[in-house]
Amino acid sequence: MICPLCNALTELKVQCSVCQNECEDKGRAMDYDENYSPYMDYELTALTDGLTKNNSNLFCAHLYYCKHCNDSAIKLIEKI
Repeated sequence: MICPLCNALTELKVQCSVCQNECEDKGRAMDYDENYSPYMDYELTALTDGLTKNNSNLFCAHLYYCKHCNDSAIKLIEKI
């Protein structure tokens, strides 16, 4: 299964819960955990994303950031 956002198959518009402006998709939330996270094996980092092993296979956690108020949120994206 693959993430449709990571693979540019679709786009998801997320509204900021604080100021109601549109948030930017910053990619996988795991890529922001440590300095080398973006360069690590995808399957390896999927095991440490805070989701259960089953949910890691079904969802991809994306970080959304609002440049207007500096709020951020993690959204679970269903893999296809």
